[in-house]
Amino acid sequence: MKPYPSYKDSGIEWIGDIPEHWEVKKLKYWFDLITDKNGSQKLKIGLENIESGTGKFVKTNSQFSGVGVNFQPNDILFGKLRPYLAKVYLSDFYGSAVGDFFVMRPSREIVPSFAFHKILNHQFIELTNSSTYGAKMPRVSWEFISNLYVACPEIKEQTAIADFLDHKTAQIDQSIEKGEELIRLLKEHRAALIHEAVTRGLDDSAPMKDSGLTGIGKIPAHWEVKKLKYLSSIMTGDKNTEDKEKEGEYPFFVRSQTVENISTYSYDGEAILTAGDGVGVAKVFHYVNGKFDYHQRVYKISDFNDVLGKYVFFYMKSNFYNEVIKLSAKSTVDSLRMYMLKDFPVVFGSINEQRQIIEYIETETARIDAEIGAAEREIRLLKEYRQALISEAVTGKIDVRDYPLN
Repeated sequence: MKPYPSYKDSGIEWIGDIPEHWEVKKLKYWFDLITDKNGSQKLKIGLENIESGTGKFVKTNSQFSGVGVNFQPNDILFGKLRPYLAKVYLSDFYGSAVGDFFVMRPSREIVPSFAFHKILNHQFIELTNSSTYGAKMPRVSWEFISNLYVACPEIKEQTAIADFLDHKTAQIDQSIEKGEELIRLLKEHRAALIHEAVTRGLDDSAPMKDSGLTGIGKIPAHWEVKKLKYLSSIMTGDKNTEDKEKEGEYPFFVRSQTVENISTYSYDGEAILTAGDGVGVAKVFHYVNGKFDYHQRVYKISDFNDVLGKYVFFYMKSNFYNEVIKLSAKSTVDSLRMYMLKDFPVVFGSINEQRQIIEYIETETARIDAEIGAAEREIRLLKEYRQALISEAVTGKIDVRDYPLN
């Protein structure tokens, strides 16, 4: 795409050169700040309803309390807390913005959809981010935003730019959605592949028998079923989260599912670790073979007999949550108890079969993970392109007035 025929110095350092015919004014002359809180709007939205960086509306089950600022179609909602500055939303309905929003109403001199892309521009977000104040919940002030200079063309050109960006970002978003769907399917395939291998084995012609376990069904006839307590030793650690050391030599497994570091180790060998509570309880497992330490609410499964640790690792990742959820009165598992681990049934074949299954899983999942990684990189590049395209269009670096939209 081509640049404009001629440019001029805007006189504003952060804006730089702009097309010759564009006008520069403070933001407060393009927008009005809306502060009406009369409580008449029943539909309330919060920061979690706005997708960062895209301005898409996200439906949630959250119920927001309190009186928010009323907004109407074509108003722009801007998250004023530092982590949420890229949460910008162009409204198409009447509602009430609860929480840390600025509600900005475009004047007659600025097209709402152009104004939305202008505010969402990463240069504007970075500039406002640099002005945030407050230690615990840093936020930007309206005084700072309202006095920022903004460069805009006349209404017809704003409409052309907005139409171009709406068209192009919709195409990009569609490509991103396809990539995300591919990743979802690949992850489902990976999970199914692991489940099939650790419950059916690799020999499709092997005679089968009923495992007696709901959710597992038939297993190879020569396989065994034993509770985990007969196959391993299960213990909890004796450290607290505060014991972590940034420069520590050894892995330190804590409840957050993030592997920290520590200078001590309490075990040296093959083990599976999982948190007793916290995010991902009964879903996230770590396999380690070496020196490490672990939290007092983290379970260590080790000293395996009749089974290989890595086989059990794959088996638990695939089957443990579904088995444990049967013991919970809720639809989620909030806390993992020792008996849940000890009584967990494991199905397995010979050591040689386990080795073959491990090799098969590692080979196939490496291939799938490579495909997932490629899709993630493509999505990242598309998001970067989306951001750059918005920036170049709303700052006049490219001339899109005659760009064909069909």
